[in-house]
Amino acid sequence: ILNFRNMGSPQIKHTPASSIDEQFKNLDLVENIEKHLAASKNLSWDLKKLSSSDRGLYCEYLVYQKLLKEKFKFIAHRFKTPMAEIDLLFIDGSRAVAVEVKSNTSEAFLFTRVGRRQKTKLHAARLFLESQYPEAQLLLAVVSHDASIELFENF
Repeated sequence: ILNFRNMGSPQIKHTPASSIDEQFKNLDLVENIEKHLAASKNLSWDLKKLSSSDRGLYCEYLVYQKLLKEKFKFIAHRFKTPMAEIDLLFIDGSRAVAVEVKSNTSEAFLFTRVGRRQKTKLHAARLFLESQYPEAQLLLAVVSHDASIELFENF
């Protein structure tokens, strides 16, 4: 049995939603992508053309926007627990919602995007969150090449 209460791990601190929005908005990458999307209204944006780090950050931004619209309260971006880094952390009522974000440029590799070792670490991070919140949930957000987002539970 793992006991996370006495690990001396960082407490979750609230980050105002505007600060992450400002963080993302200050990136030239996001501005360029938004301009590109506005200019090519009927064309699908191709995630394959971005570097992996830029693609990851932009996918996190898209998921962040989607969950804010669904009335989740944003808490942290790339939150580090003793077990794993959580891409996005939200609160939904009394439930902590940890979101792992992946881009998916090929349908054939959808469920291989998160390996066994990473799944184990993420589930341990979920248990860590349960030590601070009455309930915790882990979601996998997959951003497709056309920037559509699918959410999966129990991955």
